[in-house]
Amino acid sequence: MFTFETGIAITVPTGMSGSMPDVAEGKSLKLLLPRGAVDCATLRWRSGLGIEMAWDASLTPYVGIWICNGDLGGYSQVATSRPPAATTGRIPPRPRRC
Repeated sequence: MFTFETGIAITVPTGMSGSMPDVAEGKSLKLLLPRGAVDCATLRWRSGLGIEMAWDASLTPYVGIWICNGDLGGYSQVATSRPPAATTGRIPPRPRRC
């Protein structure tokens, strides 16, 4: 879970990249990604700081992006998420770039 700010760039390798749709103050959004099509995501804030996350899509095929802009308890957060039972096993660590 990371801090959400307007204009954050979220990139996933499905051809969908750039700024997420505007999420108005007091609202939230969940974007479900195509099954097994995504194995990494990059978050980049307006400051230029960013983070890359990667996983094995064959072990974690169901992934979504959650954005909360004050809707749930006043928090402004962004996270990648998966349904609790969506993995098919343990994910071994492996270095890679998104």
